[in-house]
Amino acid sequence: MTFPQIIKYRAVPDIPFIPSFMLSKINIHQKWLRENESFIGEITTKFLTFDLILTTQSCDGEIFMNMEGKMKEKISLLPDHTLDLLIEQFGGIFSKIMNDTISKN
Repeated sequence: MTFPQIIKYRAVPDIPFIPSFMLSKINIHQKWLRENESFIGEITTKFLTFDLILTTQSCDGEIFMNMEGKMKEKISLLPDHTLDLLIEQFGGIFSKIMNDTISKN
């Protein structure tokens, strides 16, 4: 895999506190870099821009993913804790991908 990785797609965002019927598909742009053992992503939409750092940690034979986010910009309609909710959603998506991958093997 070469870096930077650029991922662009359109999706209806799952933004807490905004009813889904009020939202339409938006452009989502992700740019991922790799620095040593970390993946650093910048995620940009028309509602917000944030950085996400992904690292792993081994503990007692298990591997854990650490996610650290930093809000760069957001529209005033979104509450300050929106990034925490988006990181939880990202973790859920990652878990689903991993579970689907494991069940296919």
